[in-house]
Amino acid sequence: MAPEQNKPPSVADSDRAPSEPLTEAAAALVRLEDRIGSFTAYTLAADFLELRQIYAGTFERTKEEDWGKKTERRSEGWTRRQALAHVEAVALTYNAAISAGLEGRALTIPGFTQRTDLKAANRAALAARAEMPVADLIASFLGALDEAARLVAPLDHEQMGHTVATPFFSGTPTVAELFGSSLAHAGLVHGAQLAVARGRPIWIYFDPGMMRRQITRFIHMLGLAYWPERGGNLYAALRSASKDKVGGAGWFGLGRRVARAKLGSFAPRM
Repeated sequence: MAPEQNKPPSVADSDRAPSEPLTEAAAALVRLEDRIGSFTAYTLAADFLELRQIYAGTFERTKEEDWGKKTERRSEGWTRRQALAHVEAVALTYNAAISAGLEGRALTIPGFTQRTDLKAANRAALAARAEMPVADLIASFLGALDEAARLVAPLDHEQMGHTVATPFFSGTPTVAELFGSSLAHAGLVHGAQLAVARGRPIWIYFDPGMMRRQITRFIHMLGLAYWPERGGNLYAALRSASKDKVGGAGWFGLGRRVARAKLGSFAPRM
C-alpha cells in the first residue's frame, strides 16, 4: 500500500477553505517551497542565463531558409519565425508584468484585459512583428532573457512572494511564478518548435537539475492557466510521474474556483 502522503488530494475537500486559512501572502509563499530551488532568485537567474546560452547557440546553427518552415504538421501551425516572434513577445510581457508587480503598479496591456482576449492578443503580437528581421527578433528575445535574470537576481523571498494580477492567468501568480512561467514557456512549451531539428528539442541540453526545476515551473504554470469557467463543476486530481534521470512526481488538482499544481513527493493542500 502506498504511503498516505503519496495519495492524490481530494479536490472536493481541498476546494473548501481550511479551518485556519492562510493569508494570501502566506499562502503564496507556501506555494513556492520546494527542495530544488525552482523559485529561488539565484537559480532562476542562473537558469535564465543558461537558457539564453542554449538558444543563442541554437539560433547560430539555424539556417536562414529554416525560419520559414512549419514547426507543426497541421496546416495552420506556426513557422519557426512565428514561434520566435511569439516567445519574444511573451518574454517581454512577463518582464512587464513582473516589473509592474515589484513597483506596485497594475499591469496594463493594450487590448488585453481578460483571458478571452488571449488569442487576439497573440495574433496582434505576431502582426506587429511581421516585418521585423529575424536578427532583431533574436536580439530582443535573448535580451528579454538577460533582463529577466537581471530583475530576479537581487530579489529576496518576500519580494518573490508578491502577487500580481494578470489577464492571462485565472489564478493570481507570485512574482516567482511569473519568472518560472516565463522560463517554462520559452524553454518547454516552445522548446521543440525553436530547435534546429524537431527530434532534438532544446531541453535536451538542460542538466538534470535544471530539467527538474523546469518541470516544477511548468506544473505551477498549468495550475495558474486552468480555466475554471470551462471546467464547470469538474473536480479532478491528476498525478504524473517520471522514471527517467529527472524523476519525481507531480500533482495537479482541479476545482471549481482554482487549480493548484506542484512537483514533489507529496500532495500539497489546495
